[in-house]
Amino acid sequence: MEVISSIKDERIILARALHSRKGRQEHQRTLLEGEEILDWAIENHIPVEYILLSEKAPSKTREKVLSQTTHVFLVSEGILKKVIDTNYVIPLIGVARMPAGEAEDRGNFVVVLDAVQDFGNIGTIIRTCQAFGIRNIFSTSPDFDIYQRKTIEASRGSVFATRLRNF
Repeated sequence: MEVISSIKDERIILARALHSRKGRQEHQRTLLEGEEILDWAIENHIPVEYILLSEKAPSKTREKVLSQTTHVFLVSEGILKKVIDTNYVIPLIGVARMPAGEAEDRGNFVVVLDAVQDFGNIGTIIRTCQAFGIRNIFSTSPDFDIYQRKTIEASRGSVFATRLRNF
């Protein structure tokens, strides 16, 4: 595994940019913050480009991550804190391509979100839609972003199997 020791490394710069909605839209990528979110993305066939792993991560975590992708980089806890701009460490951060945003098959049901702004509520709505087999969600907000961490957590990863279209 290669070690990244500078916040000026292009992979760290990209990961830091993905912390914001604007960065996610500009690069068409999202952050996968933590092992559980990484697992949800992989289960939904989201292409993971690379993983930033804490140098202090347990060997069990290292083995699991290496079995999922070959693009794993060891970084210090300080760099991980800077990537997600927190005072605490999330020992594993992935960078993944966002799925295509167009709703392909509208099926029988489409849910339209109009002026829903709370990320937790959005995630819960997405998870409920999945329970009823509804994969298509339309939003009336052009800058709607389902890849915010709180939304991903509230949806229990259902965002990765959702087709979103903004109007």
